[in-house]
Amino acid sequence: MKTKPCFSISQNRTMIGAVASPLRHNFVYLIVRTVLRILFVSIGPNVFIFVVTILTVNILRVSNKSRRKLFRMNQSLIEQYASRENNQTLLALMIAVKFLVLRGLVFAIDLFEVIIGFNDPNFPLLNQFMSYAVDISNLFVIINSATNCMMYLKGAQWLDSKFNDRQTIKRKKTICEEGQLLGDRLTILCTSWDKVMKNTGGELGTRIAWNMLRKHPTMLNLKNDEPEKVSLLNGSCKRSIDHVKLKEIGNRITAFIYELLDLMKNSQTEDVITCRIRRVGAVHYDRKINFKTSLFKEFKNTILCAVADCEYDTPEERDLAIESWNIFTSFIIKEMKMGTWVMNDNVHQVP
Repeated sequence: MKTKPCFSISQNRTMIGAVASPLRHNFVYLIVRTVLRILFVSIGPNVFIFVVTILTVNILRVSNKSRRKLFRMNQSLIEQYASRENNQTLLALMIAVKFLVLRGLVFAIDLFEVIIGFNDPNFPLLNQFMSYAVDISNLFVIINSATNCMMYLKGAQWLDSKFNDRQTIKRKKTICEEGQLLGDRLTILCTSWDKVMKNTGGELGTRIAWNMLRKHPTMLNLKNDEPEKVSLLNGSCKRSIDHVKLKEIGNRITAFIYELLDLMKNSQTEDVITCRIRRVGAVHYDRKINFKTSLFKEFKNTILCAVADCEYDTPEERDLAIESWNIFTSFIIKEMKMGTWVMNDNVHQVP
């Protein structure tokens, strides 16, 4: 650009105006300028972000594989790490796709401006259309910048919930298959259950009840008519876990698991077993005892920890036992949640 004196008719005086230098009209310069702008303004940033996303996903996948090779993990941990890896990959791809989609209009407008150009007085409708397109593209850019934090916060939670739902459905199908429900997996469940009861002195149910009540102490009132002495100074060594009512709840939990295993050993149908579990959930719902997700997690984790603490001949046998109980407890939790949906009028009609 350079300046040049010119006469203004409207103001009736000589002024200095800006005019394009001969370089701006040079054909080679126009080609080089167009190519450089396409590379560094229009196409370049999009391609760079796409390549960086692909490289990041690949690096995360290699890192996760290397980490898994360092440790021996059971199937549950493998699924957990696989879910994290898949969620990280999907989240990165979702952010990249969102960026490309919302920046696509800006990319198209830049290409149109560089190659064809607009603001041509011979095409007023095209100029008006491009003006609206620029406003819409600016809105898309703002949306893209404003939704990144939502993608990281809510997107990860949404992917986790979808993966957990898929795993729950998969485990339910696995446990309800005849070959799994009445075959080798049932043998593993029964054998490991005997070991757990021997290792815990028959008080696994009490442990489960204790951990659940410790998580939510207000769920159940443990006060009774006889005052409990809990101080070592007054001649009593009684622990809270030895409470009579807590023992009663623990015995019911143990008897319930015994009953389910007996139903499977007696070749009962899937409907009979699921209805029995749902009845337990419906009865608790009728008695205003609501099980939160954290309580179900305590129920499951207590059983899995007790199974893992038992002695096994081989590490593979331990992994099979943990995986079997992981599937079985997920099946129980799923059906108990289904039972809570039963109306109070139908509680006693469930077989």
